[in-house]
Amino acid sequence: MDMTDWLIDCVTQDVVSYIIDDTGNEYDDAIGQFYSSKTFEYLNDKSLDLYKEGSAYIYQLYRDEVYPNEIV
Repeated sequence: MDMTDWLIDCVTQDVVSYIIDDTGNEYDDAIGQFYSSKTFEYLNDKSLDLYKEGSAYIYQLYRDEVYPNEIV
């Protein structure tokens, strides 16, 4: 595993933790939700360098994708 893959894994774990905290979902459900999102797809596209952003920022992108009309 190279450094980029490691960073993507770290961000993924953080985002899944945020999902669990906000929704109360179980780990398997939360990770499934994130894995099926466009945000996760973009995070894994190394040419976009999204993994270099903070986990909270990426979680906000995920929330904007999943809950587009919610005001935070």
